Amino acid sequence: MTQVAPIADLSAALAPAYAGMAPVRLSAEQRTTFERNGFLVLDEVLTPAEVAHYRTVVARLNQTICTHVQSRQVRSRQPGEALELRNAVAAAPEWLDLMVHPRAFPLVLELMGPHITLTTSHVFIRPP
Repeated sequence: MTQVAPIADLSAALAPAYAGMAPVRLSAEQRTTFERNGFLVLDEVLTPAEVAHYRTVVARLNQTICTHVQSRQVRSRQPGEALELRNAVAAAPEWLDLMVHPRAFPLVLELMGPHITLTTSHVFIRPP
């Protein structure tokens, strides 16, 4: 059986990512919005440098992924063509850093509790 880390242990494990950052807490308005709508939009979570980094990750995947699944069939693709990449974390582990981002993940913990699982991860590229 897999052991789930208590929230205190999870916070300690993520502490290096949070170093030097002010604690992030939900406001009453954010909690009310989540309870009313079932989702919460967080503006300006990523810095411009982080956005540039993740755009570079997508560009790398665009250049290196030669096949993708479309309509349950594996299809070959060229860079710049449509991409539907399942299990994106396996192809680019950097996505895990995005999942536990220190300006968003503490809010997820407040809303959902510590029993959180990444079930799937996708990257979609849709050329114009």
